[in-house]
Amino acid sequence: MKERDLFFKFDLLLCSIWGLFVIHLWVSNLLASICLEEATKFTEWTFPFVAYAVLIRVSLSFMMLRKEKYGWMTAVICLFCGLLCHFVLPESVMADAQRDMYNYGNIAVNYTLSPRWITTELPPYSSWKAWNFFLPLWLWLMPLIYFLCQRKKCVQTRTAKITFWNGLYFWNDPFRCRYLTYCSLFIIAWCAGIVMNEWLSLVVMLLLPAYSYFFVNRKNGRKAYWYEYLGIAFSAGCFWCAQYVTNDTRNVCLVVSVVIALLPIIYFAAKTKKYIKAALAYVMVGVLLPSFCLGYDVYTVKDAARKQNYRDDMCLTGVLIVEDENGNVGLRDRYRLVVPMQYSDVQPYRLPLVSVKYNGELNLFNTGRAGYAKGDYSLLKPNEQNMRNEVFVSMP
Repeated sequence: MKERDLFFKFDLLLCSIWGLFVIHLWVSNLLASICLEEATKFTEWTFPFVAYAVLIRVSLSFMMLRKEKYGWMTAVICLFCGLLCHFVLPESVMADAQRDMYNYGNIAVNYTLSPRWITTELPPYSSWKAWNFFLPLWLWLMPLIYFLCQRKKCVQTRTAKITFWNGLYFWNDPFRCRYLTYCSLFIIAWCAGIVMNEWLSLVVMLLLPAYSYFFVNRKNGRKAYWYEYLGIAFSAGCFWCAQYVTNDTRNVCLVVSVVIALLPIIYFAAKTKKYIKAALAYVMVGVLLPSFCLGYDVYTVKDAARKQNYRDDMCLTGVLIVEDENGNVGLRDRYRLVVPMQYSDVQPYRLPLVSVKYNGELNLFNTGRAGYAKGDYSLLKPNEQNMRNEVFVSMP
């Protein structure tokens, strides 16, 4: 029974991560279509279908966990939603969500197996093709196969049949409190990270990990002491300060943050003897929530400190002006350096072009030569609509 529950909790985790990517991409495309009319065309009316597809799939995870007798009805609807999403709705949302999940997974593996940043390139095409085949089958077809194979073992339910197709089954589930709480924490942290305001990030970073630790302790029947919350807050503060220092000093801040966050978790594990929950709580409190709140990858571009946000009419958020130890400035996006730190000033122009000052003269720098400044909107590479703007074509 424990193995079965663990399997369906993994299914719920996978579907929730997928849903987060889907909603993120839909919102990003929507903002892009509103702010930059010439750059993209996006059908805003598709949101109800996208949101329903995510809700119905999450509900199926709860139904499989509870062995609902009529879950096969929802599974049929879910399969129809999958076909609709992949063949009718904008491909960029669903297909890009699969791609980004794969890409971020690959980055996480690189971090785990290597002491330094290696690459963001995808593994061989065969691996990507296998993932692109596996995930849709898992999301849309696996629940129906499960209910058809287990139809004689599923229990009778008293749940009103309307909850099987409205996508809100999980709202009546005993597990809903924990699920909705964790989802809310990540959504709030994600929103703060999108805004990328340094002081908002600090406030949210101090509050969310502490509340997450409080919630974990409460659900396990334990009252945490004040100094445990103080350790969580101090860990988040060290993580936030790491973005303003460089090289070895940043490494020290990150290590201190990790160690201090570990201390209350060790105390929690020693008192409750629930080591798996302690490990998961540590990942959330010490790594994921602070990173989401900050809005960019502080583990990269360690030789540059955050200076200020960068804004122009092609980038509303997601790009920072950074400065090295010698006072030279450059530009980074959420993941990498896009303008080398060899200029005395960086001024907004229109991404992917940036106005840079060198030897007292202003010049244009094409970020496409140093990587790409993606931000949130995926708009910064020339396409058929903006190719007519000579600025994207003729400048070096």
